[in-house]
Amino acid sequence: MPLDDDDLLLQRTLYHYAAQIAANPGRPWLVADFLRVDEHRRYLPGEDYYAWRFDSPTAMLQAIFRAEHFIQGNVCYTRALLDEVGGYDAELAMAEDLDLYVRFLLAGHLPVVCPHYSHLHRFHAHNTSQGVDAARHNADLRVIYEKYAKELKKLGITF
Repeated sequence: MPLDDDDLLLQRTLYHYAAQIAANPGRPWLVADFLRVDEHRRYLPGEDYYAWRFDSPTAMLQAIFRAEHFIQGNVCYTRALLDEVGGYDAELAMAEDLDLYVRFLLAGHLPVVCPHYSHLHRFHAHNTSQGVDAARHNADLRVIYEKYAKELKKLGITF
C-alpha cells in the first residue's frame, strides 16, 4: 500500500484492507476513499476523494482518460500483481502511481472498492503535486496515454 510521506494512515486501515482481501479472494487490488486535511491536519470539507465502482477495467480506463475519475495512493495491491505488470516507471516526472494503476487495468484487473477510508491526505504548500492543475494533469495523462496508446486504442479509448 503506497502512502505519501506526509499523509497519515488511519489506525484500522490495514485491518479493513485485510478483511476485504479475505472477502475477495483472488482480487489483487483494492481501492478506498480518503479524507483531505491541511498542513495542520484540519479537515477540508468538500475535498474528500471517493472511489468509484466500474463495471469493467475498460470503463475505468475510459473515465481516467476523460479526466472524469482520478485515482492515487489510496490503494492496496499484491506483490504478485506488481510483479505481473512491473513496478513504478522512474522515467516519469509525475503520476507514476497512475501509470501503475493503468497497467493493472490493462492487465484486466478491476479494483475492489472498499467501504472504508484509507488515510488522511495532507494538502499543503509543500506537496509534490502542488500546482498541478487541470492542464498539468491533462499533460500527465497524455504521457501515460501515449505509452499505452496501442492497447488503449484496441479497447476503444481515445484521448
